[in-house]
Amino acid sequence: TTHGPDGVVITRHGESPLRVSVPRDRRKADPTGVGDAFRAGFLAGLAWELDPERCAQVGAMLGMAAVGGLIGSVFVAGFADSPKAPLFLKVAALSAATGLILLGLAPTLPAALLVIVLGGGGVAAFQTLNNSIALRYAEPAYFGRIMGLMQIAWGLINLLSLPTGALADAFGERTV
Repeated sequence: TTHGPDGVVITRHGESPLRVSVPRDRRKADPTGVGDAFRAGFLAGLAWELDPERCAQVGAMLGMAAVGGLIGSVFVAGFADSPKAPLFLKVAALSAATGLILLGLAPTLPAALLVIVLGGGGVAAFQTLNNSIALRYAEPAYFGRIMGLMQIAWGLINLLSLPTGALADAFGERTV
């Protein structure tokens, strides 16, 4: 069960409850989707047969990515009409790439949780701004088609990341 700033309590039949804390926030942000992302990560950990604490940590990683995504999307929402939109798009892409690299180098889970906000924010900012710029130059009659093609393109990213996962499985991955 998620308890917001008090973390999560994992209960299993016949076992004592396990409490897992989360980092304290400096300021409040709209957490829409964070609990869903946490649950998705937790359930993925269970499917991978991880222990409950590690499942909660995976959930926390996805939750923090959702926080970054929300911040990144809200930040760039109005920049599509700006003459600096191409510059903001490049900054968002750099932020996503930097976040991914730093995530791979993060020495601890708390460090990874902080870094994933940067990566998630960069990806969300890039996607939001990229889609907004594309729609800015399109005729309104074609908005649905353009958005459909954009969603297909973003969905293909996951398929193309499959070989990277296979390489990680083949050569081993660094655990944090």
